[in-house]
Amino acid sequence: MQKIAIGLSKALGSTKAGAIEVTFNDETYLDLMSEQGVWPLIMTVIDQAFKLYVEKGHSPEAALTELYLSKEPMIMMEKMADMGLFKQLPLHSRTSQYGQISRFKQTDPTYIRAFLEEQYNKIVDGEFAKEWESEMNNNLKHFEELKKEAFESSISIAETEVKKNLSGQK
Repeated sequence: MQKIAIGLSKALGSTKAGAIEVTFNDETYLDLMSEQGVWPLIMTVIDQAFKLYVEKGHSPEAALTELYLSKEPMIMMEKMADMGLFKQLPLHSRTSQYGQISRFKQTDPTYIRAFLEEQYNKIVDGEFAKEWESEMNNNLKHFEELKKEAFESSISIAETEVKKNLSGQK
């Protein structure tokens, strides 16, 4: 099966710039971990930072723009992919570089590592697959509730207002 995938990749021209050979299990576990471990953590950090900024008196517009509406994080992620997680730092001011590196060392990764480990184990032992199958058998009821809750969260409501204001619709 793997030889078929490699052959298809070559036939499609996907290997011209180089390719990384991984097993289907690797691809599955890594993809599911990004979706169930990494992105929820990133979303939580952004959501909590937004709430803190607003509680401290900063406008939702300014908070959202600083956090991601400016697309600066997208550019940073692109530079991380091109240059490296830390090697892209010289593209920032020295104040920014110092703040990022020094605070990175102050962050306690204990909770993050435990959360990631828990999610990984749920993927490997099939617990997530059983949970998802049960959710699908329940007509995605809980999934729809979770989406509704997310879309009605303070950050989602603020995004709608900010985007409306920035587009001149208000």
